Parts: sequence; structure tokens; C-alpha cells
Amino acid sequence: MARHYIAYNKVQEWGPVVEAGPEFKHWTAKRRGDVEKILGQNIWVISGERMGGKMTYKLCHVFTPEETIHSGAGHILRGKGTGFAPHVDVTDESWFGKLLVEQNNFSHGLSEIKDQSVIDALLAFLGPPSMADAPAEMARPQSDIAFVGPPSLAEVPAEIARPQSAIEGAAGPVAANAYEGDPEARAACIAHYGARCLVCGFDFEAQYGELGRGVMDVHQLKPPSEAGPGHQLNPIRDLRPVCPNCHTIIHKGTVPLTLTETRALVRVKYGRDR
Repeated sequence: MARHYIAYNKVQEWGPVVEAGPEFKHWTAKRRGDVEKILGQNIWVISGERMGGKMTYKLCHVFTPEETIHSGAGHILRGKGTGFAPHVDVTDESWFGKLLVEQNNFSHGLSEIKDQSVIDALLAFLGPPSMADAPAEMARPQSDIAFVGPPSLAEVPAEIARPQSAIEGAAGPVAANAYEGDPEARAACIAHYGARCLVCGFDFEAQYGELGRGVMDVHQLKPPSEAGPGHQLNPIRDLRPVCPNCHTIIHKGTVPLTLTETRALVRVKYGRDR
């Protein structure tokens, strides 16, 4: 189940939040180990600026970090998401008061949001749950899932090899499939993100019961040919859970689609964003 984090930008000290299209990034002083736990989750960026003697807070964008880059005394989280243009003034929203209290006026830095009513209010800005351009799959508990029917069966990309090591050697699509099929790397990815497709939201256990528990493909975000020889695979950083249908579509063309590009093609989503 995806988690939600708040990132605060104090305009007077760090300047205005600059939008950069579908890709966003945020700098944090957190340690690398803490930062890697946030990969694949959802970061909501809010800016604060004193105007006319009063603080004004605006919701800028939400994104799902897919990689971390060391920068100075901290790290940059980078990924794709949805920007709000113009930025949304949330100063007087009732849920925002709860967020300020929970985050101690944003003194915690990049921090997880615990209040579910705040998360629900933020997700409302993304529109109806059926929107195909939602930036991330944020799953409801299973009791809230409203299935519209099973997905059609599709050809699953062949998992040609099952290497015991997660070190990438050969390049090309065969190597990509091989490491996506590594049992230890797959298990670590599923343990971190859950066995729910991050593209369409499909959950085998919710649909088929106990028999479907843990069933899910994993997709490697960056092909080995781009990572270089000897690259050490990090299951949390490099892999994401996707269902066989979405996995097939990702690899359908000559160049694999990104998760965001694939989400934009989805016409039926399973479950609800929360």
C-alpha cells in the first residue's frame, strides 16, 4: 500500500517552487537509507510564503519518486507526477489545520502523513478515481475495492532466466526479463510495495482470494543496457510491481514505456485511489 509524504518549501528561504512538466524533484537532508524507503511512495509538495503579515500555503504538485541522487549534504528525489496550475491555496482548508498540527508546522521536514482525512482531502485534488492520468496507484483497503470484472488474459513477457545474483551483466531485453524474474529481487520488491499493480491497481488476492496472494510481476525501471555492466540491482530503487497485462503493454514496443506513460493508457482501473 502506497504511503503519502509531505514536503514543505519555504519561499522566503528557498525560492518559489518551479514546475518542470511531468517530472518533479525535491531536495531533502535525510540519509540515503531513509530516502530509499520513500521511493515509489507519494510526495505532496506545499509552499509557504508570508504575504501581508500572514502565511499563505499552496499545494504545488504531487509526484512519485523513482530515483534518488546524492546532492551536497542531502539527496534529490526525482520522479513523475501531477502539477497544479495555478498552485492551490489551501491555507483556510479545515484539513490543512490538521496537517499543520500533525507536522508541527512542517518542522519535521519531509515526513509521512498519518491522518487519513488529510490524505483523502489531498487525493480529492486529483479528481475522480477513474481518471487515467492519476500520478500513482494509491490503494484502498480491500473492502473498498469495486471490481468491474477480471482483466483479459494477455501474453506475459517470458522470464527466460532466474539468476540467483541480482548483479546485472548482459544487456538487452533478455537480461531485463531475467532480472525481473530473479526470485529474491522480486520478493524484496513485493515486500516493500505490496502485491498490487502500480499501473492499473489490480490485486490478484482481492480478485481470486488466497490462491492469488503474492501473485504479481515486477518491472525493471531502467533496462540493463542503460545501467551499464556490473550494475548492482536494488529491488526497491529499480523494480516496481506490475500485473502481467500492464507488463506486456510496457514491453510491447521497441522501447519500454514508463509507468506514467502506461497509466495514461489505462481505460479501466481496479479499486480506487485513496
